[in-house]
Amino acid sequence: MTLAEVEEYGRLMGLKIKAVVTGPLLRLEAAPLVDAELSSPIGYLTAFIRPVPFKLFHLDTIQVKNRRQNLGFNRAQLGYTIDGPGISFVMGSYALAWALERGCTTTQLLAVKDSEEMHNVLVRMYESYGFNVVRSVGDESSSIADRLVWGAVGTLMQMHIPTFMREWSPKLRSLSKLAKLKASMEGASPSLSPAPTTTSTSSISISISSSSKPRRPLVALTREAGANDKLAALLPASEVECVEIPCIAFGPGEHSPSLSAALTKYDSIILTSPQAAVVFLAAWQEAGKPKVRLATVGKGTSKPLKAAGLEPVFEPSDSTAETLAKELPLSLGPKVLYPSSAIAENTLVKGLEARGLSVTRLSTYDTVPATWTEEQLRLAKSVDLVTFASPSTVRVWAERVGTTQQAVVIGPTSAKACRSAGWEEDCIACPEGSKGIEAWASLTLKAAAEGLVAK
Repeated sequence: MTLAEVEEYGRLMGLKIKAVVTGPLLRLEAAPLVDAELSSPIGYLTAFIRPVPFKLFHLDTIQVKNRRQNLGFNRAQLGYTIDGPGISFVMGSYALAWALERGCTTTQLLAVKDSEEMHNVLVRMYESYGFNVVRSVGDESSSIADRLVWGAVGTLMQMHIPTFMREWSPKLRSLSKLAKLKASMEGASPSLSPAPTTTSTSSISISISSSSKPRRPLVALTREAGANDKLAALLPASEVECVEIPCIAFGPGEHSPSLSAALTKYDSIILTSPQAAVVFLAAWQEAGKPKVRLATVGKGTSKPLKAAGLEPVFEPSDSTAETLAKELPLSLGPKVLYPSSAIAENTLVKGLEARGLSVTRLSTYDTVPATWTEEQLRLAKSVDLVTFASPSTVRVWAERVGTTQQAVVIGPTSAKACRSAGWEEDCIACPEGSKGIEAWASLTLKAAAEGLVAK
């Protein structure tokens, strides 16, 4: 749905949506079209686009003054009628359409836990719109990073915006048609002002192709929810269609509580994934932001650190654990702290210890299989190419879908996992070394163009 369609639906329901945009910030106000007494807003929404993770749409606040107005009811005497989804839906749809036009494909919100009963109502309501539960945000130390971002406790929820659009756009258009038909049968014409046509520019999208056009290869993006946007932005919608099907999710690791106290006891700290960087930042803030020396496996891991004002002192020439172990300067000191996933391989530790360094590895987060809906499983079975950035995503896909589809991997570690899971060699596309996301995207487009699809 476009912004114009949401605005039209709002007008048919008797609502006026006012949008105030300040850079990445969005504020919406909803007010009745005709009513002097209720000319002030009866609902508002605030949201913004977060740079980390890349272009994540952060839904901050959605409020409606009267609960009945939000649920849907007839207030014809006040000049507006809400028979379908209510004010929250109108504002939320507008915000998501706005975000999608700006390249956002994932949105998150926190169902705040003020009371158990209301919290459960909120979670069920957001699930009905397509949000999935990511994790609980509580008072424990493992939730510090989330509390810093959201400012409250509750349930963190996430949704793939194009999936919402695919499901709800036909419903919104049907409701608009019904409202127009009802108005014409009652002898009234809905007063609609012309609205400009807007076009979505998102790279992640799922659409039904016209029969007159060749079907574009369907590509699955399998990293954790919210981490697929950069790859999607490098895959032109004119060449491929992308669908986000996260294979993994993250939870606290065994040693999460002890990380903050350990930061100042080592000469250097090595981080090998963006998630490890996020967990480190939470512990670093809890410890009072001490001075540390950081080395990372590459630009993707360094990005959240730089956004927080920390500049890594070393990145290897190739983004692999093997290269990092070989190239890490000994001048950084003999005592190394390695916060990592509980399931990460021990390649880095062995390589550093072989050079005489003392390495302490802490399991600061755990990588677990993501929960799929039936729709996601159906989509997974229908894709032509599947992209992998880690062995854990490979294993989940192989267990649930199989190994017959073309696999395009980010580097040799994931390629090795594909072979172990049962992929045939000619169904694995791998760049030379680990040259980053740009090389991965180029290889994905090459595989799609050459028709390297095992069906």
